[in-house]
Amino acid sequence: MKIIYLAAVMIFLFPPVVVAQRENNSVCVGLDENPAAPEETILTVCEHTRGMAAIPQPRLDFRLYKNGRAELETNPPYNSSNRKKNHTLVTRKMQVDAATVEEITRLVGQTDFQNARAEYPRVRIWTDSSLKTSIYFRSPDGKKKIVLNNFSAWDKDNKKVYPASLVAVLEKIDELKNEALVKIGQATVEKPWSIEFCELITHPERYFRRQVRVMATFEQTPIGEYLYDEECAETKEKPGVGYKGANAGELNHLNQSLMKIQSPEYGSRAEVTVVGILRDEPRADAFSYRYRFDLIKFEKIEPKIYVYAGYLEKGKLYRAEAKFDRENGLSLTATLKLPMHHAARIEWTNQDKFPALNAKQIVFRVLSKDTKFIGQNRWNTVYSCEIVKVE
Repeated sequence: MKIIYLAAVMIFLFPPVVVAQRENNSVCVGLDENPAAPEETILTVCEHTRGMAAIPQPRLDFRLYKNGRAELETNPPYNSSNRKKNHTLVTRKMQVDAATVEEITRLVGQTDFQNARAEYPRVRIWTDSSLKTSIYFRSPDGKKKIVLNNFSAWDKDNKKVYPASLVAVLEKIDELKNEALVKIGQATVEKPWSIEFCELITHPERYFRRQVRVMATFEQTPIGEYLYDEECAETKEKPGVGYKGANAGELNHLNQSLMKIQSPEYGSRAEVTVVGILRDEPRADAFSYRYRFDLIKFEKIEPKIYVYAGYLEKGKLYRAEAKFDRENGLSLTATLKLPMHHAARIEWTNQDKFPALNAKQIVFRVLSKDTKFIGQNRWNTVYSCEIVKVE
């Protein structure tokens, strides 16, 4: 009796919280029993998270239609006056461009996708949750379903476990979904990884689609923009720079930074710290590259200045010790290093703008290099240079 009495008191003081009655209005509920979907559907992806997860579950992660319409389900914006509504789902709609629809359709039709196993066991054990991802699509044999356990689109080992086309589809869906959620303020903000540029291009597969922060040289050319680091030049990889995924505010900041790099002070080349995403999307026209780095923001920009060591290259900025006298004018302390049978001189285009050249160090840009054969196995070279500043 005493135990019963105490139990009654506890119930009176702490009434039970009812959560089981929350209604799940997801299109994924009952989909296994009735897998029919509109004929115009290319594929449907449902997720069911257990443990530490938002409710209700399951929910539509992504559904794509042939006309480019796409849908996903999320919780509505938090409502403090109607908490029950916070545990419902709303359908978010977006439009996918025709090229991406074509790409996903092609990937779904690949042999390795169509012949994927019905279910894949988990390859990662998570601490306080688990995830079941169900992919519904059509094949020549009818409707099919693939189940993945604890799948993450960011896992670098995915291609070792799952068919390549399946991984590519889910990566593209994750990208599209995140873009949509950013617009409504529900995307998870990923902190960029700070890595060495040489590491990025030596092991690019480790960082595809990840936000990374790198220090590199940013170079603008007439056909496009590149990132590189001379310390790892042996790889011969210079990712092309793109701006896919940057929002309006980020693009405005990027344009201001690009105009700065184009200024005479920088000469279209700068030492930068940038945040962006490396993509395995090669290009083979005049603006060619193996990988593209989609730039999100510049965090630091400084002129790219080389230490003069006897060699000059058109377009580059150099810092050098210099001397000046009225008879010989301005000259560099260290002489030019030249091949045999070559002679050279430097012509300064703007020396008259620096009348007090009593400093020991200057920064200058090489504007042009003109080499002429003068006969008898001899060549003369004239470097046209402009002084940028005196230090």
